[in-house]
Amino acid sequence: MGGLGQPEYNKMSLSIVFSTKKINEDFVKLIKSTCGVHNVEILPYENPGKYSLNEVYNMGLEKATNDKVIFCHDDIKFDTKNWGRKMLKNFSKHPDFGIVGVAGTRYLSTTGRWWDDFSKMHGAVYHEKDGNRWLTRYSKDTGINLMPVVLVDGLFFGVSKSKLVNGFDENIKGFHFYDVEFCFSNYLGGVKIGVCTNIRITHLSIGQTNDEWEKNRVVFADKYKDKLPIKMNRTFYDNEKFNLLITTETLDEGMMDLALEIRKFGHSVSLCCDHAIPHKKLLNRKGIEVYSLNSPPGFKMGDGQWAISSPNGPVQSENGKLYKMKEVNFDLIHTTDNRLTEYMKNFFPNTTQFNSDDEEGLKGDMIKKYKKSLEW
Repeated sequence: MGGLGQPEYNKMSLSIVFSTKKINEDFVKLIKSTCGVHNVEILPYENPGKYSLNEVYNMGLEKATNDKVIFCHDDIKFDTKNWGRKMLKNFSKHPDFGIVGVAGTRYLSTTGRWWDDFSKMHGAVYHEKDGNRWLTRYSKDTGINLMPVVLVDGLFFGVSKSKLVNGFDENIKGFHFYDVEFCFSNYLGGVKIGVCTNIRITHLSIGQTNDEWEKNRVVFADKYKDKLPIKMNRTFYDNEKFNLLITTETLDEGMMDLALEIRKFGHSVSLCCDHAIPHKKLLNRKGIEVYSLNSPPGFKMGDGQWAISSPNGPVQSENGKLYKMKEVNFDLIHTTDNRLTEYMKNFFPNTTQFNSDDEEGLKGDMIKKYKKSLEW
């Protein structure tokens, strides 16, 4: 704790670096009014294309008078109040981390594309385009905890200068792939990188790639071909709860007891089974949602009676056709045979599955087995 009982991060200051074609004073004012840090240092670089983003960020890294520096795009909005203060708190609570962003991944394939496996991604980012706004959520919120990753998205990230082992690689030209190269080179040098979920950012773009991005990707993939792919096991923080879907054709006593036992430990549990109706009231009282296999969570079977909304107005549902009604996410799906495993992939292709296709699969500490599955 700092003087007069104040947390240490309240005494820390912050530098903000961004590159822009033409400095917009309204964006500078937005940073000052929303970051929550009294004496924030803002370093805008007017750069219509003379310098690469790596060159600009190295200038900012050198000029910044504070150890904690945030790099961000100029086409973003800050949805979280006091986001700068929260970033300082993240570094204060986790002093062993050198880079912290709002989205990232535990897996980098040989292609260098960090979104190749959605299930290994963490964080959340809003996008806004043509009057539409949506949240891309890669994982659940982790509170004040950081999820260790191998790299973070360059949209918005903070660094602790004293922890870095590498600056930005100025051999990467233009405005793309700077983040992957910077993070990965530091990760290989032993710098801890994490994703936080206590800061929300809106990107006023959909973040498309282009020829320059692809060219830099090829250079990166060739440079690190002996290091890729790279994988990190998932970290579980203290008392973390997960959201489990159990799917089984027959709800026998063992599977029902398992669902009730997992729920008793505070985890969220849903059941997908065609023969659970007699037990539905009991399970619902225990906080367990029950679904049928032909209408998994988030989906509804058409019957020709109810209508679904469309841009042209209500459309009658087709009998026997399955409709996706809403986005439903689970951390893990427990299936009891290979056929169910393949069936559930149709609805939740990016969700980790645990298959207990024999009696041994249900023996022992199931929570420990679930976490083992979720590690990777």
